[in-house]
Amino acid sequence: RLLLAEDDWNTHRLRRVVAMALTWTDTLFAHQSTRGEAGGSVLNVAGYTRLSDDGELGDGRDGRQGVLRQGEDVTGLCRAREWHLTKIYEDNDTSAYKRRVKRKAFEQLLTDLQSGALDGIVAYNIDRVARQPRDLERLIDIYETSRRKLVFATCTQDFDLSDPDGRFNARLYVSVANKYSADISRRSARKNLDSARKGKIHAGRRPFGWKDDGTTLDEFESALLKKALEDIRSGKLIGTIRAEWIAAGVKPSETIRSGDNQRPISHSTVEHRIINPRLCGYRVYIPQAEREKSGKRFWTPDYIMLDDKGNKVTGDWETICSIAEWEEVVEILKDRKAKKASGVPHDTAAKRFLSGVCRCPHCGTGMRPNPYTPGTTAAEKYGFRYQCRTVDGGCGKVSRVGPPIDELVEEAFLKQVERQVGDVQAKHSEEDIEISKAQAALTRIEEDKAVYRESRDSGDISAKEFILAIKSLEAQEATHLAKLRELRAQVKLKTASLPAVLKQWAGFTMDQKRAHLLEVIEAVIVHPAGRGKRFDPSLIEIVWR
Repeated sequence: RLLLAEDDWNTHRLRRVVAMALTWTDTLFAHQSTRGEAGGSVLNVAGYTRLSDDGELGDGRDGRQGVLRQGEDVTGLCRAREWHLTKIYEDNDTSAYKRRVKRKAFEQLLTDLQSGALDGIVAYNIDRVARQPRDLERLIDIYETSRRKLVFATCTQDFDLSDPDGRFNARLYVSVANKYSADISRRSARKNLDSARKGKIHAGRRPFGWKDDGTTLDEFESALLKKALEDIRSGKLIGTIRAEWIAAGVKPSETIRSGDNQRPISHSTVEHRIINPRLCGYRVYIPQAEREKSGKRFWTPDYIMLDDKGNKVTGDWETICSIAEWEEVVEILKDRKAKKASGVPHDTAAKRFLSGVCRCPHCGTGMRPNPYTPGTTAAEKYGFRYQCRTVDGGCGKVSRVGPPIDELVEEAFLKQVERQVGDVQAKHSEEDIEISKAQAALTRIEEDKAVYRESRDSGDISAKEFILAIKSLEAQEATHLAKLRELRAQVKLKTASLPAVLKQWAGFTMDQKRAHLLEVIEAVIVHPAGRGKRFDPSLIEIVWR
């Protein structure tokens, strides 16, 4: 009827109705485009929740409850919009700002979104999803290349990442979040540096070996560390200690993150815990900038905090060992690493007593253990043999049964240690005389100091003469004290270590036995014997150090 009207007023009404109809139609199609495929099916979206810090019980931080609250808000938003929430991807205790942190749930979310399994993302806020511009750009690429319209909704506002204005807004918000994180990181780094200089405990995950307060020792873990330090000094390898810790139920970390605690503790984690300067009281500080650049574990002994005078900073917590014990272990492990880097053979878990110690007389190559064929008489009687193998660069001409050689060399080694113990005891009188001389010299120095003090008090010598005399005596005293400490250390080492080897030998692990063996024996030359002949001890030549 309006089309038949000829007056201007009806024409104006017609135009208004058509415009309203077109607007309503555009709105309807826009709404239906976010409803998935034709037929009005419900939009399938994924939720994403994240917190940077899991928190500790009683420290005032959100911890697990934070991501749960985010999940409740995401679920409520989907319910209000009648969207189907297929899954909530969670990255708890995971930073979106740190470059080297990989967010497993976020990566899986991008994969599922790109595959077409999802129609969009719902989050509490955009900074939960991205705090680095590069992560947002990865998301934008998926939205721009998608053949259907994807939604990106948060509890504060929506972002149309397929539209230039929507992308601009999203980039602006993420840039602001990135700057906010950078400011917090800078202030936190400055605070941590100040705490390190004062020897305060670092507010973070509970250190292995201590209770939640970071000050009191954990009985079980501290006992493991103390034993590990003793074992390293007696020759045990990290690989053996790792196996013992796994058997004892030690986990990689207390924090449960995507099931990571199900994997066994790694070799590097065991080493990291053993060399921790915290064990002897030193405070460690690794600048955040260096942490961000490297994805590897740091050699923490190189990062002990120094005060303004260059002295090492110690903290106020219970220690597991003395500084001298810790330094000795660190030097042992550094020496092992140096040998490994230089190409010197290094076993991570020794299985045979003389592996690599036995040498071929023809080519000089270290002989390796090789099991006999299962089911044969040799396998049942001996189990293995030492061979010069061509795969190791040898000539392949010598092969001898293993157990008889092990028994022969072990017996000769223990007899040699017994002789050394006797020699040490015979030399005690000589060393005791030297110690007595040093002690007598120190006594005379103290007497001389007393004489000079009396002369100064009576006015027989000037203050200048007194000071010069005292400085000379103090220099002599320092020399004799150093000599006395060295003599006592030698006596303690010789009288304690060798008898301990004999006493504890049966309880040593294979790598501990090998460590002590290599201190006394340079090599074992295995001369060839004819096939089928009896074992001849005279064909085994021990080269002593």
